[in-house]
Amino acid sequence: MPDSVSAPPGLTTRITPLGHTDEFKNSWRRLPNAAVRNFFLGELWMFTWLDCHAPRGVVAEVLDGGQTTLIGIFAVRKGLAFLNQSGCPDRDQVWIEYNGLAGSEALQVPALIEATLTLFHERHADEVHLSMLPSDLGEALLEALPKARIYQRVTGWERDLGELRRRGVSVLDALSANTRYQIRRSMRGYEQRYGPLRVSGASTLEEAMDIWRVAGDWHINRWPDSGFANPSFLAFHETLLKRGFDHGAVRLFRVTSGATTIAALYFLIDGRNARFYLQGVKPEPDGKLKPGLTAHCLLMQKLLDEGWDSYDFMGGDSQYKRQLADRRVEFISLRVHNGSLRHRISDVARSIRDHFMPGTDA
Repeated sequence: MPDSVSAPPGLTTRITPLGHTDEFKNSWRRLPNAAVRNFFLGELWMFTWLDCHAPRGVVAEVLDGGQTTLIGIFAVRKGLAFLNQSGCPDRDQVWIEYNGLAGSEALQVPALIEATLTLFHERHADEVHLSMLPSDLGEALLEALPKARIYQRVTGWERDLGELRRRGVSVLDALSANTRYQIRRSMRGYEQRYGPLRVSGASTLEEAMDIWRVAGDWHINRWPDSGFANPSFLAFHETLLKRGFDHGAVRLFRVTSGATTIAALYFLIDGRNARFYLQGVKPEPDGKLKPGLTAHCLLMQKLLDEGWDSYDFMGGDSQYKRQLADRRVEFISLRVHNGSLRHRISDVARSIRDHFMPGTDA
């Protein structure tokens, strides 16, 4: 176990094999705050992940006073435990963010410490991977667990729509002068070439699936490692879409210029927070036409007018996100080991490497 760390007082962890998925689903539904506000730890994402990927591993239930208050799944592969991930790159391309244990937000830090130490103590794993944690959670765990190490940092971006509404400012007017110029020039160019710009949300599942397919065609041509080339990715998200569309938990939007679609966008919905997951945009040879920048600006204004609270670009850094956002979001992925000789030797090797190659996370 990591040096000088003990289980937080008052919390205990029950580790059980992940057998029939209904057992986990029933335990999740019995959480004191079963209406988990985090989309990625909520029923739709977690249950779809279980049904589509059936990971092998264990369920960790953290109990406070004998009552389960937080729960998570650790897939276990060759001594490695992965929180709410399978440990298989193809299956994990669905890309969880805001990771953690489902349940009490106030107990996230002590509960993850307790669950990690129990996994070590009961010899379920000798290394635990906690991927894509919000930075405040990751930093707290890094400080509390001496054998924790950051292996990945991811930057995301967000726009506070509520703040714009309070100020009475439009999205376009809140941007820099250069960005406003680029967008206005792009809008004029589109309207001259194809016709008026319009944003519309899918009103039926059939329409949503059509937008999804349009996004996929452009996405797979743009990115060599696109998830649309991965059957596991497609099966998961198409199931998520079909299960969540009628409840408003997923939304797809089409941005058109005249009769021409210029962008197709896919969002996950947390209350009044729109979390942008992916897009497909029509390639344009004219560099003055900015399909992504234009589409997001128009859609952001639509959501501002409809009373939404935030527009979250989530993980992944890019120029258009920086131009449109007003807040930087950081995610941290941690690797925590049990202090075995093998891991101590690995730590020494990393320290030597970091001395000669500073700034490298691994």
